[in-house]
Amino acid sequence: MWAWQPALAEAVRRLKAAGIEDAAREGMLLLRAAYAGEGEAPVPFERLYAAPFPPAVAERFHRLAVRRARREPMAYLLGRREFYGLDLAVGPGVLVPRPETESLVEAALAVLPARRLTIVDVGTGSGAVALALAARGPAAWAVTAADVSPRALAVARANARRLGISLAGWYQGDLLPPGWWNAVVANLPYVAERERDQLPPELAWEPPEALFGGEDGLTVIRRLVAALPGTLTVPGWVLLEVAPDQVAAVNRLLAEAGLVPGPPRRDLAGRERVVWAERRT
Repeated sequence: MWAWQPALAEAVRRLKAAGIEDAAREGMLLLRAAYAGEGEAPVPFERLYAAPFPPAVAERFHRLAVRRARREPMAYLLGRREFYGLDLAVGPGVLVPRPETESLVEAALAVLPARRLTIVDVGTGSGAVALALAARGPAAWAVTAADVSPRALAVARANARRLGISLAGWYQGDLLPPGWWNAVVANLPYVAERERDQLPPELAWEPPEALFGGEDGLTVIRRLVAALPGTLTVPGWVLLEVAPDQVAAVNRLLAEAGLVPGPPRRDLAGRERVVWAERRT
């Protein structure tokens, strides 16, 4: 028996009792994180079998298991989340990047022309979309990250520095920075307020202003679309992550704003997830 095995068994029991479906996998991941230390990548699995179990690691592992049993997001406990091949730091006060948001990056890479463009990522959070576009898109793209939250922007800036990715600019403020933009990409809050009580308990730890978009989920998106005629160039593009059941409504908003919607882009689960439109006149 390895020295950490009883502690792992106890942690798995605790997580199962808290309703964690994959308790065994998460328990092992937390153990690997406890050996690594705060903010560091979890140690490789195979290293555990030659490792002692010192009191400091045992205490750190216990604290992590207790926090996860309270349904704190795993990304907050690990202090990091992988997004589009980038290792991003995340933490309380910042929305955890989701796999479905990678579809927004994919859509931008597919839809936007590979030439000089000024692009703004509105509601950048941890910087996930802006940094992915800057790292994976054409070198001619000039990407700016914008967010109303100073805390989120601080995390995004730190991620950019650590990853060695340069952005064209940073903007702290409500929605769009002043000026004209060739493209706007945004993962704005779009969860309907009426769905709050139906969501997984982990979401209660994330900033509600980054999740909830009013009664129908479209309050912030409406504001952004209304501002597009005064900030989007001709030609210009907008790409928005939305819930699958919001696609038709958002396409109507874009058409009413004088834009021409394209076919929605699907996420990894095959659901319509990204709406996009072009300003032609």
